[in-house]
Amino acid sequence: MVNDARPLRISYIFPQFPVATQTFAASDINELAANGHAVTVYCIKPLDKATVEALKSIPVSPSITVLRPSRKLPIRAVFQALYSIPAVVAVLCVIFRNFIHHPKLAIECLFCVPRVVEIATDIEDKKFDIVHSFWGRHPSLVLAYLRRLRGDRTYPVLSSFAGAYDLVADDFLVDLGLNTADVLFTHAETNKKFFYLKSKPEVHVVYRGIPLLLDQSVPPKRDPFTIITASALTEDKNVIGVIDSFARAHNVEPRLRLVVCGSGPDEPRLRAYVSSIGLEESICFTGYIPREILFSTMQASRAFLFLSFKKSERLPNVVKEAMLAGCFVISSRTEGIEELLYSEDVGRIVNYQDADGIHSAISFAIAESEEAAKRRREEARNYIIEKFSTAGTMASYVSTWRRALAKRGNPHAN
Repeated sequence: MVNDARPLRISYIFPQFPVATQTFAASDINELAANGHAVTVYCIKPLDKATVEALKSIPVSPSITVLRPSRKLPIRAVFQALYSIPAVVAVLCVIFRNFIHHPKLAIECLFCVPRVVEIATDIEDKKFDIVHSFWGRHPSLVLAYLRRLRGDRTYPVLSSFAGAYDLVADDFLVDLGLNTADVLFTHAETNKKFFYLKSKPEVHVVYRGIPLLLDQSVPPKRDPFTIITASALTEDKNVIGVIDSFARAHNVEPRLRLVVCGSGPDEPRLRAYVSSIGLEESICFTGYIPREILFSTMQASRAFLFLSFKKSERLPNVVKEAMLAGCFVISSRTEGIEELLYSEDVGRIVNYQDADGIHSAISFAIAESEEAAKRRREEARNYIIEKFSTAGTMASYVSTWRRALAKRGNPHAN
């Protein structure tokens, strides 16, 4: 019988960790560690400059072990591979079978093989209960290797998340993860159709949670004329569309101010554009700021405007955070957004190309009465707390993993 109170030994596999645009990953793992589970993170890619910067701003529990490639990796992996030639061959066969249709990706995967061998061997040595691929692409190579390596053994449970980038990529690595994992997760009901097309209807839908950063001991002083946006500053996040929409509203109400939070390659172009339209005094760029500061900034703002047209956008965490912070949320119609902004009582969904519709939503937000705003904020916050907390998300993951362990009779689950 499985002892549900026993902490689990969990290994997470990432391409890289942490990543500035994926702070939710650290939140998930920190929540597991806070609940007594032993978590080890394996990174396929070596430490780079961006990760070093992310480590400065993204808190990771000191109880979490993070293992990265070393310079000695290739030699060590060669010796390890000699003990598991069938598993190595199985992974190489998958890569070479897809070389014609995905040559660039296949070459990337070949470079990953030594690290895949090292990670899988270490996982075998440490006897984890759960091996979880956080993204369903390159980490899937580790799951495939373990699947071949473990033979008829029923442990550890192989687990994988597929969503956002994975569903858009829809390549052989995604298929590999779907076909080798014992347990599949995704983060939106709208994603189910992808899994049905892949003949994987047993996927577990668990909404991606956020930390409930809500301190109401001192009610925030909200500026009625401040609009905020937050995202990576990339072209597909459409921050220039946010600026244009703000500029139109500013022509009607000159007291309006826009705060742009985030950093990225599009920043120089955006700053130059703001200068060209003469709004430097009304539009502020903060650069990347930690989640706690972003949340405080949201609490002090009237509205949150998000006009992304990124294909992989699925229930953006930043929209959840804005709802929790009490902003009037205006979001573009991205895949599944109705699961988050389920009615106009909690926010507005617009077409990112509909200038009139966006302007109307901004005007409504600015004119909203305090009584109406209070009702909206309460409903939105309660919805986020009920459906989208990190604590709830990870409790669902652990519950699903425990059921999988019990079903397989895992000897390490007792």
